[in-house]
Amino acid sequence: MHALLYIYTFYMLWRTLQRHHCVSHEWQVGTHASDTGSHGTHSHSITSYDPDAYCNLITTYGTHYIKGVKLGGQMKAITAIKTCQATMSGLTDTAVKDCLHVEASGTNYTADVKAESHFCKEQKKDGDKSKVQHHVQ
Repeated sequence: MHALLYIYTFYMLWRTLQRHHCVSHEWQVGTHASDTGSHGTHSHSITSYDPDAYCNLITTYGTHYIKGVKLGGQMKAITAIKTCQATMSGLTDTAVKDCLHVEASGTNYTADVKAESHFCKEQKKDGDKSKVQHHVQ
């Protein structure tokens, strides 16, 4: 029974799933073009007596213009760890979790996070890739 428990623990995987969501799509649409750039040049040259020129403007630029756009999305990261192998090599699931947290925190670093980031980079260099598998979508 003890040997079966050891084999089960050896193949047991610790999994974590992290999701990060951003701002969705936001559009700013205007109905009056500014007087600068090509919009202003064309809008001043069109008279009410030249329907062909007006159709050309509508065909080229449409009836509205976009003033600004904010795009967003999501990122999903999945990590699996062979806990027994990692522990025997001195790597704990807590250390891996902390490293993933540092990676997910982006550029908002404090002094503690910078120290953890250095530790994580060293672990990646020294680590055996078969112990930790990380996938980002």
